[in-house]
Amino acid sequence: MSRKLFINLPVANLEHSKIFFEKLGFSFNPGFSDDTALCMAISEHNYAMLLTHEKFQGFTPRKIADAHTSS
Repeated sequence: MSRKLFINLPVANLEHSKIFFEKLGFSFNPGFSDDTALCMAISEHNYAMLLTHEKFQGFTPRKIADAHTSS
């Protein structure tokens, strides 16, 4: 039985993120994408969900870490 893995990642700008990852050769599944989320295929069963900050906050009450000050 194969499992699918979806990782949620907050992004500041969805369109810029799409352009960046497309230039790296990644593709997106439009069936799981909208104006608040992009489903980026990493492999046949692994995906990264690029989410706007607002959409990501719907999954957790915690604050999104500032990548400039956190690691």
